[in-house]
Amino acid sequence: MEEVEARALLQKEWTRYKREEYMANVAQLDRIMAAQRRALDRLYEESEDLYNEAIMPDLELIPYSITGPVATPPIKNYESPDGEYLDQTKKWDN
Repeated sequence: MEEVEARALLQKEWTRYKREEYMANVAQLDRIMAAQRRALDRLYEESEDLYNEAIMPDLELIPYSITGPVATPPIKNYESPDGEYLDQTKKWDN
């Protein structure tokens, strides 16, 4: 029984640690986003044109291209399943 209790305590300790880690990450992201917002606000005060350039997405930042058919032709003689299933729900009689 001691090993079961030790494992349960270890699980709780690990859960607390991971929660603290998650909360620290969320707080850091909040600080980063607030700093970005402040910087964009100051940029807007300086120049609306520069602000508009700064908020435009950079489509070349992560190049992405895809090739292939835009639509797949249907398979000849394919019989679509009609959704029938076997109900295996256990029934408990009182």
